[in-house]
Amino acid sequence: SQILIQRPAGLTPSELGAQLLSALSQPASANLPTLAFFKKDGSAGHAMNAHSISSTPDGYSVKIYDNNWPNEEKTLEINTKADTWIYRGSTTATGQVDEYVGDSMSKTIHLVPTSLRLKPFACTFCGNMQPGTMPMGTREVQLNSRGHALITDSSGKRLGYSGTTFVNEIASSEVKTKLNGTRGRPDQEPIYSLPSGTDLTITIDGATMATSSQSTLSLFGAGYTLEVDGINLDPGQKDTVTVKASGTSISYATQQNETPNIVLGIQTASDDYLFEVKVSGDTNGQTVTLSIDQASGKLNLKVDGHDTADYDIDLVMHRIGSKGDEVFTHVGDQAINLASGASVNINYGTWTGNSGSMTLEVDNDRNGTVDRTVMLSDQL
Repeated sequence: SQILIQRPAGLTPSELGAQLLSALSQPASANLPTLAFFKKDGSAGHAMNAHSISSTPDGYSVKIYDNNWPNEEKTLEINTKADTWIYRGSTTATGQVDEYVGDSMSKTIHLVPTSLRLKPFACTFCGNMQPGTMPMGTREVQLNSRGHALITDSSGKRLGYSGTTFVNEIASSEVKTKLNGTRGRPDQEPIYSLPSGTDLTITIDGATMATSSQSTLSLFGAGYTLEVDGINLDPGQKDTVTVKASGTSISYATQQNETPNIVLGIQTASDDYLFEVKVSGDTNGQTVTLSIDQASGKLNLKVDGHDTADYDIDLVMHRIGSKGDEVFTHVGDQAINLASGASVNINYGTWTGNSGSMTLEVDNDRNGTVDRTVMLSDQL
């Protein structure tokens, strides 16, 4: 069993009934109150709108719109005498009723005005990247997977799941639970919000999974995005992603034969860039590191592996600026391969635009000397 994620306490059933009665007694408007609720163990979050309320001998009957059942009238019952509430929604994949129950102790139901959900929110991770300047603000980590994430900062503090146990040791961090309902689906990993200023190591853990899961790990910071996309996470598999506090480097390590896309994007005062790099896999895994140097206009790629003499590399780059979205694509070419232990500098700063070539500088032994230069054509 997994431990309940800590979140702000919700309402007791009696508080819920009183607040709904007040809200739904107002003149009709589009600002219907939104109910957000969870099961007692904190799982299977769901959200829907309440549109009418009536008194019953034991409390209230609340009519709600459930977007899973747009053509059916659904009801949430509030028993103010027993201080409980219950909602029976859809059925799960196995045909069982998807039932939500709460009481005065669980406080797993929340009432949110629709107007609050529709108002603009400040972007906490927007901004331009400046060479040599540490990004400020918060960072958000999202794992789209049936597995779990465990985030460790440079001082060893952790946030996320250690096995089936949820831990939060990082000060000023925030856990944002997703309201995805059940209907036979596993709970989604929450969104983790963390302060800036420290390197992070993120473990993608498939220990609790029964079947494989296509997984994507994303990190958004002030002016940058880092991502590993297309991981085929197997039960028991543990992969590691390391990101620098500067937002300029991401490293993906696996012991499996994986070939995900490694993504690094930056926003600047002039042009914005998004790089997608895919490296052929090893039977026993590999470590791929992607880092950017804005000052020199170079993207560096390193691959450390176990059993492959060289690696085939696919490269896609987007440059978004005054000319719109310009794209460079070069995939499936043996000329771009990289020996294990070597590194390559991709000279994105000198790229002239669509149809222009891209210069690669290969350093076979990482001693700082360019051993060969490769000119790559734009295939699109």
